[in-house]
Amino acid sequence: MAKKQSVDFSTYNFEQNPDNYTVEETITIKTMMAANEPIYLAPIRIEIREQLENLHTDYAHCKTWHIGAEAVTVKLTPCNEAIYDMMVSILRTEHRDGVRKSRCVVRGKRGGTIRCDEQNKCRECPYGRKPEDREYQEVSWDELVETGFDPGAADTTSAPVLLDMAVEDARRQMATEDPRLVTVYDMLDEHKSVTDIMAALGISQRRTYQLIARCREIVKANL
Repeated sequence: MAKKQSVDFSTYNFEQNPDNYTVEETITIKTMMAANEPIYLAPIRIEIREQLENLHTDYAHCKTWHIGAEAVTVKLTPCNEAIYDMMVSILRTEHRDGVRKSRCVVRGKRGGTIRCDEQNKCRECPYGRKPEDREYQEVSWDELVETGFDPGAADTTSAPVLLDMAVEDARRQMATEDPRLVTVYDMLDEHKSVTDIMAALGISQRRTYQLIARCREIVKANL
């Protein structure tokens, strides 16, 4: 991941490099320069080609950032420091959650189920599991009983049920707080781009990033 620092565009020639930034980004840069506001280049994670089309760019204008052992393709877009910090935080959260979800669920020392410690190596599994035996999301009914849902002691289930319940709780909270959050959540789930969300809600890029960050906070709090 690149070191955080503002970018000096005072000697940048936009005419000679017209493809590096979109018209909207160029306007943002020039507006911020006129206001003497520090400019940062925030990462937008690129996962599908349609995102590039919506951003009016291509892979040639993207960068590869390394977050831990993960290589991430990003499009850097000009913004202020607050939005930069928000976007970097989202990337780190996605990486951390991705690593967590790839870990098996095992029996904890104090009972109940926990995710396998990230320091444990799968090829040297301390629980003696083979790759084909990995159980990424298996959770017993005990965790559901603790939340007030008691289906019977003889039953077992898996995390999709638990996750569905958590998602519904999160969506209800979003709808109560700001109905736009539900729209943002659904569009992200459909792999829609920030540009798509901006167009659908008729809001600014900065407000879109704020809603995305709030969605992630609500979902995380309910998992």
